Amino acid sequence: MSYTEQEKQQALSLYDETGSIAKVINKLGYPTRQNMYTWIKNRNIEKKKKVSVDYSDTPAHRRHPSLDLKLSIIHRCFKEGEDIKSVSEETGYSRTSIYLWRRKYVVGDCLH
Repeated sequence: MSYTEQEKQQALSLYDETGSIAKVINKLGYPTRQNMYTWIKNRNIEKKKKVSVDYSDTPAHRRHPSLDLKLSIIHRCFKEGEDIKSVSEETGYSRTSIYLWRRKYVVGDCLH
């Protein structure tokens, strides 16, 4: 059976309120358990896809950060022991970049 977008949203909204697929089905009389699992899964995938990264070069977030900033981030993560994910989210530079800067620093390669 096919459901309208409004019916899907109503079911998902009720699921968000109750946290129970069974309660949604009992209250609305639709959809099937499998439909709910699919709608929830697809909704989560769509939310993840909508996350966009702004790669613009602004004074607040340089595409190519200064050596001082890179060294500061490396120091926070690997000397002070701050969580790399947290530092990454705070500064806006990926964990991959932070690990790359550290690797270059350790082998004595230029960080520019």
